[in-house]
Amino acid sequence: MIKKIEIDFSSIDDLQQMHKAIKEKFGFPSFYGGNVNALIDCWSDLREVGEIGETMCDFTLGKDEILILECKNLPYKKELLINHLLVAIESVNKREISWGNKPSLLLCPL
Repeated sequence: MIKKIEIDFSSIDDLQQMHKAIKEKFGFPSFYGGNVNALIDCWSDLREVGEIGETMCDFTLGKDEILILECKNLPYKKELLINHLLVAIESVNKREISWGNKPSLLLCPL
């Protein structure tokens, strides 16, 4: 099954704004660090449930589900934002594969 989340980049100009938008969209915890490592950790928790039944985000995926991250108005001239997203998605998918799962994230510019 495929799930989708759309993030509108029309008012996102820098990494801080991007992390704020992603944090709000996914429901990351208040202590979310707003950097690529924190993003990787939170996205890596899309399928995991913690010891007390909590996850790092409000959005969850089932074992065989894939999330398409629809990036509306992604600013192609903002290479830093794009590279940041790609590094995070690649790292999360590599973790999923190493855990015996399918990749969990796909990027789709709109």
